[in-house]
Amino acid sequence: MSYVSNLVARMFGLSTFNGMYSTSIYDRKNPILIDTENKLRIYNTIPHLQSVINQLADMFKNMEIKLYDKKTGEEIKEHEVLNLLNRPNPLRTREEFLFEYYVFKSVFGNAFIYEIKGLPSALPSLMWNLLPSDVEVIPTGKLYNQTTVDGIIKSYKVYDQGTYFNVQPSDMIYKNEGVGGNLITSQSKIDSLQLPLSNIIGALKSENVLIVERGAEGILSNESQADGGAIPLGKEERDRIEREMSKSYGIFDGQKRKIITNSSLKWQPMTFPIKDLMLLECIESDFQTICAAYGADRDIFPSTKGATFENKNNGVKSTYQNTIQPQADDLMSILNAAFGLEKQGLYLYADYSYLPVLQEDEQQKEAAKKTKIEYLAMALNDAVIDVNEYRAELGLEPKMDSGKEEIISDKLLNAQLALRGTVGGVEGLIGLNTAVSLGQLNRESAIAILTNVYGFDVTVANQMITNTPITPTAI
Repeated sequence: MSYVSNLVARMFGLSTFNGMYSTSIYDRKNPILIDTENKLRIYNTIPHLQSVINQLADMFKNMEIKLYDKKTGEEIKEHEVLNLLNRPNPLRTREEFLFEYYVFKSVFGNAFIYEIKGLPSALPSLMWNLLPSDVEVIPTGKLYNQTTVDGIIKSYKVYDQGTYFNVQPSDMIYKNEGVGGNLITSQSKIDSLQLPLSNIIGALKSENVLIVERGAEGILSNESQADGGAIPLGKEERDRIEREMSKSYGIFDGQKRKIITNSSLKWQPMTFPIKDLMLLECIESDFQTICAAYGADRDIFPSTKGATFENKNNGVKSTYQNTIQPQADDLMSILNAAFGLEKQGLYLYADYSYLPVLQEDEQQKEAAKKTKIEYLAMALNDAVIDVNEYRAELGLEPKMDSGKEEIISDKLLNAQLALRGTVGGVEGLIGLNTAVSLGQLNRESAIAILTNVYGFDVTVANQMITNTPITPTAI
């Protein structure tokens, strides 16, 4: 193959890319596709894919993991489950563990969390994300009539530095992304992105060849004329020009940008500008395809078009709400089941509401709620709606007395709602409970105040009055 043919082949990706291409370079009837077998290598090689997955993983790891009592709704601040998740193993913090989990799941379509336990039913002492390519799922051969995981999966074979060990289903938390060939394991999104990923590699290689291996950029010929026509350059002059062109002129540091010569020369270019290939446009289109596949809004990434700050903020919010939060909820659901928290009446929740970019939405919700309450209060005052309709709109149970609606003054109801939502009202509640605990007020009187002044249900009022002084933190 000639130099020019070779250059063209390299420019358009018609050669192997570190062994990643799967189609013969001489087969022009089929597209030249990367081999998607080694998915970790593809993730580490293609920057556009890695940037999407890493950005989502960075957002995913920002969660605050909270533990709640399912019955009372009370948050539990101290618990062995929280300690485990804050430090799953000696090498990973909570954030690092979550980042690793998300990357593995996104690259391979499957995630495996190995639990190290003292007893089969005990809470694990350590948790490790296993590289999915090192895990083989061993099925039992049974599927549809099974009610437990160990009825479907016999074990997991984990390969480790030339050897392997078996892990029982009870010691493995397994999550797949979707449907695979055998309904147990899942296919990676990388498989469906073979064409756009191949395009990006081809475009990047073409750009690299044009910049680094430009080859002959043009031809210099003598324009000097004599009676017999053009005068050819002598060997000495030709050698001098070639030497200067190769060493003295170019775009690198220390090289000259302009050619100055006493010779009458004509330049005939042999290349064309990179922009004429529209490589950036092709890469952008394929990058958008990757973003869509993984549920990432395009505007959260740098763009040649220059997305506005508002667009980026909206993109971040959209990605958190539509992609990150659902996947976080899914992981918490899996952990709740794996740790047996449901049987204990507890549940884990992934909270992102503290993030500044999402605080705006929370503030808007509170403002909308306040406006709704004010509107309903006016409607109640004008007798457009009754008390029970008012309460129904606020998500409260109807008030009944011997089969009839309890008529409550709109002013009293509004005052109660306002009082319960103020700092002074909360401080009053704290003082009321403290007075009972210190013997300064009897329990019956305190409950009467809670029901008549604050508007609490008598059952709730009884639960609020304890024998221990309460603090603002407890409230």
